[in-house]
Amino acid sequence: MSDPTQNDLFRPSLSAADQTSAFGKPWRPRSLVILCYLGGALAGALLLGLNFGRLGMPGRFWKVLGAGAVLAVFLAAGASLAELQYASTEDPAQNRDARRWIRITQSLAAAGFGLVAAAQQRKRFEMYEATERPPAAILLPGIGAWLGGGVVHLILLFLFQLLWLRLLGP
Repeated sequence: MSDPTQNDLFRPSLSAADQTSAFGKPWRPRSLVILCYLGGALAGALLLGLNFGRLGMPGRFWKVLGAGAVLAVFLAAGASLAELQYASTEDPAQNRDARRWIRITQSLAAAGFGLVAAAQQRKRFEMYEATERPPAAILLPGIGAWLGGGVVHLILLFLFQLLWLRLLGP
């Protein structure tokens, strides 16, 4: 018969990094996905990155913030190019439809980004929830990130509009 201490069932699976007492007070990752959808990739990336730190994974802050910033730049570039290409017709209904699809595409791409990052936080957040401590409120940080991300997004759109007009001509 084998020794029971050699069985994997009796070996601890948590490391010292998994101690929930070292965690800050994290936000619910699902709430951050909704913020990504409503506030954009940059706002969501900032709070998702901060949440990684609150969940004891501070090394992922810059990775998720960088990925969110790259996504925000690509979305702004694509949106401004699509705006010039498709939303500049004389038909107001067609303009409205083109702008609507641009916004929907941006929101869905940001939400997809948020889902990927939140999935990486799920296990650690469930460990935190098992301690029966309440998560942090997201309302005020979410509004701040939404406003800040919106301002940066508008600046990016403006800069890309100028770039496309300069490169492509009137």
